Amino acid sequence: MRVLFIGTGEIGLPALRALAQSPDHTVLAVVTQPDKPVGRQLKLAFSPVKQEAFQLHLKVFQPEKIGASSSVAQLRYLNPDLIVVAAYGQILPKMILDLPKYGCLNLHTSMLPKYRGASPIHSAIAAGEKESGVTIMWMDEGLDTGDILVQQAVTLRRHETAQTLHDRLAKIGADLLLKSIPLVETGNAPRLKQDATKATLTKKLNKEHGHIDWDRPQRQIDAHCYCAKCSSKARNGCTRRSSRAGLICRWGWCWSSHDHQIAATVYRCTRYSRICTAFHAAPLSSWSPATKSARPFGWERSRRMRPTSTSCWPLASIGMGK
Repeated sequence: MRVLFIGTGEIGLPALRALAQSPDHTVLAVVTQPDKPVGRQLKLAFSPVKQEAFQLHLKVFQPEKIGASSSVAQLRYLNPDLIVVAAYGQILPKMILDLPKYGCLNLHTSMLPKYRGASPIHSAIAAGEKESGVTIMWMDEGLDTGDILVQQAVTLRRHETAQTLHDRLAKIGADLLLKSIPLVETGNAPRLKQDATKATLTKKLNKEHGHIDWDRPQRQIDAHCYCAKCSSKARNGCTRRSSRAGLICRWGWCWSSHDHQIAATVYRCTRYSRICTAFHAAPLSSWSPATKSARPFGWERSRRMRPTSTSCWPLASIGMGK
């Protein structure tokens, strides 16, 4: 089958790789978001999908707006049989959805209709869900409102993080996609309507979502982070306070402050891949009220609080993540 792949994020990499390596399908091209400046020097960086497409020797299109007339003309010229979408970042207009012969399929990392939108993985972990999953759905003009083709649920492990769940669902999604396409081609693919009364919508995460309110119930804090060294609940702190308290953010990134009896533990988890140990600072008695409140990463550089020790390790070094 002639397939056009549309995606940007890492969640779609196993699916793109599986399609490109399958003898039954031909990936005509890859559509991804334009290169964006990242880092302090604002250097242009390729999206993960673009990097993978180059390694697979595939054509790449990066329209600013996929609904523009010039973009639609390019995709129409390719004449795809099927469009596969995974974490693209733009809503496809009807003129794009009507292009392929067999329609458009979307890979979504939740058990729809639950957790529609931009952050289903983080939302499931934050809500303390016991299971998540992958949905292959028929696309329509709404936000994850199309009919369900197939789903597969997975049980969340103890101390599951956004990265580990992301990697598991990405592989499952690729397998489901390859099993779904033959059903689409033969006309035997199911179309199950979503129950709109059970739908929940997730939003795109920002820095404020990473702030931890330590006055919240224990369950909500445990759904956000835990101690990597003693596996104790985060609110109780690490049992090894005399050394370093290493906290893992289950969402993938966070910033906060936590007052111990004498020293403060301040941590920040770099997105998806790293765990940072505590910053041990001056006694609380030497601080003003303003310095005790949670602030974004970087406030440890202030005169009132200077870290004496910091250290970071990849999650793999403690048996988690890649």
